[in-house]
Amino acid sequence: MQTNSNTRFVSVLYATCITIVILVFVQTVVIGNARYTKREHECAGRLEQIGQALRLYAQDYDDYLPVGQEADMWGTWVRKCEPYSQSVGVFRCGNDTTEMLPLMQPHSTGTSWAGIRISYGANGWMRREGGRWTVRGVMGLHIEGVDCPAQALNAIRSPEATILVTEKHHPGNMSDWGPGCVFTGVHAWDWLAPSVIPDGSRATEKAGAVTTTHGGLANVLMVDGHVKSMRPEATDPNPSGHPDENMWDASR
Repeated sequence: MQTNSNTRFVSVLYATCITIVILVFVQTVVIGNARYTKREHECAGRLEQIGQALRLYAQDYDDYLPVGQEADMWGTWVRKCEPYSQSVGVFRCGNDTTEMLPLMQPHSTGTSWAGIRISYGANGWMRREGGRWTVRGVMGLHIEGVDCPAQALNAIRSPEATILVTEKHHPGNMSDWGPGCVFTGVHAWDWLAPSVIPDGSRATEKAGAVTTTHGGLANVLMVDGHVKSMRPEATDPNPSGHPDENMWDASR
């Protein structure tokens, strides 16, 4: 009789322990997902602030957006936009844990010569046309023989469906130096940070250089200021068959 009581006690204790473990696991997952979702919403909020800052910049420069990168590789759109934003911290997503490239690591002063690691890249997509580079995105480049001006906001025909800024969590994406903070589509600077735009027709790497940290999705800031969470390949699902659906092309 004593043996049966002990057995029942052990069984109840075992079941209780299993229940507690399951509850702790579920609670941990729920809390983790809540934190993740919070950071995702905070990321979208940061992009909205960036959009507001870029519109304020454009108001001061005859409706023109800043050039993504200047010829000396120091004049990035981030630094031009920063005075119109709350702080440089707005350019970093909470889900971005990527470290900067070793060559950009901080010196003894605690700061990097290339600025801070940022999480977003501007749409400076370009194409080679007629023997020269032509800007098709919204921010151009003035660097290494490439002279592509930025677009004027009032010249963009579909601001609600044209990408302005999206996520790019890469070690070479810096606030002060280099074209890593721009999606150019030009592979010459891929050693610093890849810049290829998404392509839904590719068999692999459809997202291009866009980072998908939010459950396979990326937060995308459109020219009109709204932020949309979407799969990167949906921004350019069929380049050859439907170029009119390429959200990186501001001229369409």
